[in-house]
Amino acid sequence: MISFSHAKLKRVFFHIFQLEMKGQPQDKRVAFYTTLSTTISNLGEHHPIICNTVITNIGAAYHPHTGIFIAPLDGVYVFHVSAMSEPRKWRFFELVKDGDIMQLILPDALNIHSHQTDSHTAVLQLQQGNEVWLRTGQLASGEIHGNGLSSFAGWLLYS
Repeated sequence: MISFSHAKLKRVFFHIFQLEMKGQPQDKRVAFYTTLSTTISNLGEHHPIICNTVITNIGAAYHPHTGIFIAPLDGVYVFHVSAMSEPRKWRFFELVKDGDIMQLILPDALNIHSHQTDSHTAVLQLQQGNEVWLRTGQLASGEIHGNGLSSFAGWLLYS
């Protein structure tokens, strides 16, 4: 099993952003990277997760007040989600496109005494105006850990 630290993953994704953005015309550059600053608890079913620390928002397609990414162009986009649960807790999270589940994320620390992280990457073909966001799933009780350790990122691969 290959293991990466959260800091190393941040550096890898930043480098990928830089490489993919180099050849794009200025008006077709779309990339965002956000993190959650505080731990959120007592979340109900299908509650949007709003990553409130915006580190990168090229093209302004990520809306930090709602947590929703709105595709500015038709194209293929890459999304990455990393969610950390608190010790002895677990929670399902969903990456959704226009309300349809695209990916499940499950940081499961129920039977351990330390934090647990789950990360997933999805490649989605979007039409202009499609919306993508992160939300809580139907099952589990638990929290999503903040302090910059849970994140949501996306970028235009090609249009």
